[in-house]
Amino acid sequence: MKLEIGHVVLKVRSLGISLSFYSSVLGMYERRRRKVKGRKMVFLTFGERDHDIGLLEVDASTQPHDETRAGLAHVAFRIGDRIEKLRAFKKHLDALGVVPDSVTEHRFSSSIYLRDPDGIELEVYVDSGAPTGTPG
Repeated sequence: MKLEIGHVVLKVRSLGISLSFYSSVLGMYERRRRKVKGRKMVFLTFGERDHDIGLLEVDASTQPHDETRAGLAHVAFRIGDRIEKLRAFKKHLDALGVVPDSVTEHRFSSSIYLRDPDGIELEVYVDSGAPTGTPG
C-alpha cells in the first residue's frame, strides 16, 4: 500500500486574511468555496491538483495556533531541488515585507520557516540529497 498526502485543511480565524496571505506569499489560488457544517471554507491550489490546502474559517475570537499543545507542528512546501529557488523565494518574502522566523540549513536541505496569520508554522524548502548551502 502506498499513501501520499492529498491535501491539508487548516482552521483559520479569517478567510479573507488567510486567503490573501496564501495567495500573495505562497502563490496559491482559489479553486472554489463551500460551507462545511455551516462554516465557510475555501480550497486553494498550486495548479496541478484540484486543491492542496483547505482553509476552514472558525470563530474570529479563537486562539491562534499554540506551539505547546498537541497537534500540527508545521506544513512544509518543497520549492525544488536547487538553492537558487529558495533564494528567489527569500527575495519574494523580502519584497512583501514578510520576515521569516528562521533560515535553516539541514543536512540535506535548506529551509525558510515563517508563520501564517494564525501562527501556523510553514516551511519552504529545497531538498537536494546533498548539502545545499545557505539561502542567504
